[in-house]
Amino acid sequence: MHQINKELSEIFHELSSIYRFKGSEHRFRTEAYEKAAIVLEHLPEDIREYM
Repeated sequence: MHQINKELSEIFHELSSIYRFKGSEHRFRTEAYEKAAIVLEHLPEDIREYM
């Protein structure tokens, strides 16, 4: 995994955890951040290649 992808993935995992802690009214945001983290973890290239 590319370093930038790893760092961004960790940030999205942290955001997901924060919203999970804040409660069920944020469940869609929690899921979105978690899915983004997983996508970043599985990208074959550096995320900057897609920009």
